[in-house]
Amino acid sequence: MSPRLLLVAAVVALVACDAGDTITPPPTSGLPLIAATYYLHEADGDTLPALISTRIAGVSQEKTFLDSARIIIAADSTYEQRYWVHILLNEVPDRSEFVIDIGTYKVEGFGFRLTSELREREFTMVVPRLGNITSFEQMLYFANEPPITTGLYKVTPP
Repeated sequence: MSPRLLLVAAVVALVACDAGDTITPPPTSGLPLIAATYYLHEADGDTLPALISTRIAGVSQEKTFLDSARIIIAADSTYEQRYWVHILLNEVPDRSEFVIDIGTYKVEGFGFRLTSELREREFTMVVPRLGNITSFEQMLYFANEPPITTGLYKVTPP
């Protein structure tokens, strides 16, 4: 075993032991999902607050910004997610919304499928490197063509 690979294996083991968390087995290919709290750093490639939707609602232009989010991944294959958005109508602040979701996750393909217990919602995550998660999720609940937001979560707060 090369010294570099041995060092990576040791760091992974220490991170898992130090936090007292366990690691979900890795998918068919890719990295494991470490039980931890992850904080959103980017949405659709932009730092927060990030514009995640623009649409016409009635006669007004509605823009939705994602202000912050966090997801707690537990070792028992459950999750809790919270996120905050604010909405502008014709560039004027209209309202803020706070969303809480809980559910379960399982290995699927090269990543993980998360299924809500509160609403009809499923989304996927992949682990591009330990301590980071990339999500592909419907964060807004529009009747027609809800947007899919790509998020970058990290174990470090923004």
